[in-house]
Amino acid sequence: MPKKTKSFEDKMNRLDEIVNILDEGDAPLDDLLKVFEEGMKLAAEMRVFLDKAEQKVIDITEKNKIDADEYDENSNFDNEN
Repeated sequence: MPKKTKSFEDKMNRLDEIVNILDEGDAPLDDLLKVFEEGMKLAAEMRVFLDKAEQKVIDITEKNKIDADEYDENSNFDNEN
């Protein structure tokens, strides 16, 4: 069975847990290093996701701007009354 991909929100929650674990510092150093490594991997995955989301927003915004410009050029609002 394929492994279920965690949502961005799930990753954010886990990263928050990791920060709390590291802040407490009660675990053995070896365990803290493993948790730190997990956190760094999660942060990298989340950065990639956010970069893609940002690019998608830019693409959508630019497409809608072009569509609006084309609409403005073809509209006859100035001549209607």
